Amino acid sequence: MNPFQFQATGIGSLGYTHSQQAASFVLNLFKEIPFWVQLPQRSFKENMYVQFSEGIPGIVIKEEERKIYVDTRKINAEELVDIYESYLNRDTDGFAVSEEYAEGLYEFLRQINPENPSYIYLKGQITGPVSFLLTVTDENKRPLLYNEEIADVILKILTLKAVWQVKKIKEIFEKVIIFIDEPYLVSIGSGFVNLDPQKIVNNLNEMMEVIKPEKAVVGIHCCGNTDWGLLTQTKTELISFDAYNFSESLLLYPEAINKFIKRGGVISWGIVPTDLDTGKVNAEAIFERLQRMIKLLIQRGIERDLIVQQSLVTPSCGLGSYSPQKGEIVLRITQEVSERIRNEFR
Repeated sequence: MNPFQFQATGIGSLGYTHSQQAASFVLNLFKEIPFWVQLPQRSFKENMYVQFSEGIPGIVIKEEERKIYVDTRKINAEELVDIYESYLNRDTDGFAVSEEYAEGLYEFLRQINPENPSYIYLKGQITGPVSFLLTVTDENKRPLLYNEEIADVILKILTLKAVWQVKKIKEIFEKVIIFIDEPYLVSIGSGFVNLDPQKIVNNLNEMMEVIKPEKAVVGIHCCGNTDWGLLTQTKTELISFDAYNFSESLLLYPEAINKFIKRGGVISWGIVPTDLDTGKVNAEAIFERLQRMIKLLIQRGIERDLIVQQSLVTPSCGLGSYSPQKGEIVLRITQEVSERIRNEFR
């Protein structure tokens, strides 16, 4: 794994409706780790829970109503057998994400110059199983997480789609990072949602164990507060978090974070808030905030050089619900903070 040294990248979504503009902006701004853009304002099919739903048995998408669910009555045993056979054989042919659902991915790959010497990695992302299964319901509006048979099938499908994505990007450039986006990890320990922490670890590990042989760096992104100690127990190589709002919670787990970093784990600092008031928050203030956090980690016994080598800088979350102009401001600030912190810890 290359040393990241506070390089900048994005989470995934932006508010553009035209993929050419989105890909062009990202590739011009992020010279080292560009990412493909999800475009939920272009189409409901690019919503993070719809985008990776092609091929799920019984899937129902109602674009005008902006609804997605699985009608379990339409699932037959033969479909499930075929999916498990594909999973066992690591056959991703039937699990591609089409351009209709991910125009940003295909445009990104069209615009990339594979000979560009500045690239360190290309970044992709996929919706994680916990968040997908808690958000998408069956025909009775019951989250799919509580249907064990269907939940396991969807875990397999998402895993195969992640492998397909890595292979697709590697056709252009060999080094790939993929974030498993898991906003619903904030529900760990909640009295409102029944989540088994060990099952979460097992499901994420299963997904990562299949992706890693493709020689991709696999990370987990959670834009809320969660049990960061639990995430360090997974096989993730990267933890992406909202450092602007929840840095203090990460500092509650110094031993776990230290072990994670010592085994080569990367911290992706989501230090630029997506809801920033552009008139009140600037790169200088965010840089100083990140600088303080890093010094606090060093004070807790984490080696300075490891933090520098194994850190990324990103926005706190995706920007798909904002205007393109707002997204551009956030990403430019992200790039500027990255440059400042690299100069500080050079």
